[in-house]
Amino acid sequence: MNYYIADLHFGHRNIISLCNRPFNNVDEMNQTLIDNWNKVVKKNDDVYIVGDLFFRFQDIESILSQLKGKKHLIIGNHDSSWISDEVLSKHFVSCDKMLEIIDNNHRIMLCHYPMLSYPKQSRTYMIHGHIHNDTLFDYWHVLVKRKNVLNAGVDINNFKPVPLSTLIENNTNYKTNVLNSYPHILLSVRLNQQYCIDYKIDSIDILSKLKAKLETLGIIYLKEGLYKLSNTSQIEHLNELVNAIKDNPNELLLYKNFDLINVDENGCFSYISKLEEK
Repeated sequence: MNYYIADLHFGHRNIISLCNRPFNNVDEMNQTLIDNWNKVVKKNDDVYIVGDLFFRFQDIESILSQLKGKKHLIIGNHDSSWISDEVLSKHFVSCDKMLEIIDNNHRIMLCHYPMLSYPKQSRTYMIHGHIHNDTLFDYWHVLVKRKNVLNAGVDINNFKPVPLSTLIENNTNYKTNVLNSYPHILLSVRLNQQYCIDYKIDSIDILSKLKAKLETLGIIYLKEGLYKLSNTSQIEHLNELVNAIKDNPNELLLYKNFDLINVDENGCFSYISKLEEK
């Protein structure tokens, strides 16, 4: 059996808040990902890891030695920091930047980054990672219409490896649910993660405080970094909050931007205004 998974980010504490993962801490996340993996994968199963297995994690042997199956790595943007010839030869069957395989007569192109054009795309599945559960990129309205482009990220696949049939089902459900939430006005808030790292600031605590502030304005919480405005009159009060942040230089450095985005019924978005940009 072939399984697919991406963007586990073992050891990445801030990914819990960035992607709204249901874990209290990084140790709980790591253990849950291991347990979920081993509940479905058997010794002779092939697991295609479509990038970003670890993030600034030192004891990778402790994780790799526990994961069942024959592991195939598709290199992601965070993998170059931990892969070595010794680790690859000991724990992986293959390692590629891009790979084409056949799974039960289905042709599959594997790459960490979502591709909109690839060989034989009308009859080939493109399996990717990288974008997690973020739908605010300008290419999302194209991806959401591509049935053959499948996100293997754990954030939309219940934090476990899945076979192709389940991957197709999960992606169909996820895209449908996102489209059903349109149209509306979103507030996108981005934290400056590097600033948090450099100055040892707890980004989870900062996001919790911001969420509480926004809730006092009646702005609906969707997930970390993404909020929904129930009426346009809230924009005026939101500007007051932004101005208060501007008056505090230290707090201002934490935020990359406050963006108001209009999303239409087709999933296409456009910026209404950029309230603050760093």
